[in-house]
Amino acid sequence: MDSKDAGSVGGLMIDSSARYNGGKGVVFEEEGEGDLSVTASGLMTGNNDDSDGTGLELVQEDEGAGEATVTASELPDGTDLDGVELTLN
Repeated sequence: MDSKDAGSVGGLMIDSSARYNGGKGVVFEEEGEGDLSVTASGLMTGNNDDSDGTGLELVQEDEGAGEATVTASELPDGTDLDGVELTLN
């Protein structure tokens, strides 16, 4: 999911998985003045084939704020963060 204008991006994932696909696991991106806010619980990413080990990518570019909270999740492919503060519980 992404936004390139002043709109914000919000995401909620509960008991979700992104495994064995041909790219990154999960991607949320906000490229404009809006904010990015993501909450995930029970997220599982693994064996995604993007060649850089990314299970969760969160990007907040430009003037907006970026925050994410991930709880009770397994992210063996790792994370790629740009402009986002991540809290893992």
